[in-house]
Amino acid sequence: MTLPVLVPFGPMHVGALAAAPVAALGLAVLVRRHPSLERPVRLLVAAALAGNQLAYLVVAIRRGWVDPPRGLPLELCDVAVWCAVAALAGGPAWFGEVLWFTALAGSTQALLTPDLGVPWPSYPAVKFLLGHAGTVAAALFLAACGRLRPRRGAWWRVLLLVDLYAASMLALDLSTGTNYLYLRAKPPRPSILDWLGPWPFYLLWAEALAAGAFFLLELPSRFRRRC
Repeated sequence: MTLPVLVPFGPMHVGALAAAPVAALGLAVLVRRHPSLERPVRLLVAAALAGNQLAYLVVAIRRGWVDPPRGLPLELCDVAVWCAVAALAGGPAWFGEVLWFTALAGSTQALLTPDLGVPWPSYPAVKFLLGHAGTVAAALFLAACGRLRPRRGAWWRVLLLVDLYAASMLALDLSTGTNYLYLRAKPPRPSILDWLGPWPFYLLWAEALAAGAFFLLELPSRFRRRC
C-alpha cells in the first residue's frame, strides 16, 4: 500500500502549524498558574526535543539513511533544536537568542513549506513536524515565560553567526556535493526560494529576507523595554 503525501495546508498540515502556538500558550499558562512547575516543564520539553532528535539519528544510522557526509544533522533547523534544548535547560542567553531568530524565521518557514520527500505518516515525516513545531513552541514558550528576550543588537549578531555557519556549510557542499541549507540548489518541492531567482541570486535575496525578518523579530523586545 502506498502511503499518501502530506497535503499542503490540509487538515494534518494545518494541525501541525497550529500545534506550536497552542502548545506554547498552554504551557505558559500552566507555569504562570503554578510557578513551581516551570523548571520541570522546561526540562521535560528539552528532553522531548533532544529525544526526538537522537532517536531519529539512531534509526537513520541503522537504516542506512546516514552516509557521511550526506544525511548528517547539519541543517539550520537542527542547530535550532539544540539551541532550544540548551535554552530550556537554562543555558546562556545567547542560546535563546539564536533559538528565537532561527526558529521563528527558519523553522516556521520549513513548517509552512515542508520538504519531506517521504510519504505521510512515515516516521521521518512525523519526526520532521514534531522537531520543527517543537522548536517554534519552545521559543514562544520561553518568551511567554519571560525567559527569552533578545538583547539590543541580537538580530545582527545572530545573523552573523548564521552567516558564518552557512559559509562553513557552503564549503562542505561545494567540496562534497551535498546540499545542506540549500546552498547549492533549491529544494525539489515548492518553497519561498522559488520566488528569489536562480542560483546564486536566491542566496543573496535569502540573506536580505533573513536580515529583515531578524530585525523585525527583535522589535517586540525593544518595545517591552520601553514600557
